[in-house]
Amino acid sequence: MAKRGVNGVITRAYGARDHEATVTGTELLAPHFLRVRMASPTLLQDAVVAPAAYLRFWMPDPDDPEIEHQRGYTLAEADPATGEFAVDFVLHEPAGPASTWARRAEPGTTVRVTSLGSTRRLSAARQ
Repeated sequence: MAKRGVNGVITRAYGARDHEATVTGTELLAPHFLRVRMASPTLLQDAVVAPAAYLRFWMPDPDDPEIEHQRGYTLAEADPATGEFAVDFVLHEPAGPASTWARRAEPGTTVRVTSLGSTRRLSAARQ
């Protein structure tokens, strides 16, 4: 089991569960802006799929894959019926764990993701 520090303890205490997401493709939207498409058979069953919905990714440390860093990302696309979704990453320098992971992502790459969900919804007027 990877080391997650206090963030791992907190998400576990809130009842979040891990899901495995598999990269299905990537698309460079701009020179430093990458959309990563993924699929997970269970993740979107737990996640609230609504405007501004986000997921918590556990990115491996580039220097020590036994350590994972939590990063939150807003869903750019999501299809709960198929379990497919997309998240956008900024490819910056110096690269951190998420930027490094996204730059290396290719079909078949996996990552652990959690969703704490929310009971709050935007009103129809705000969507």
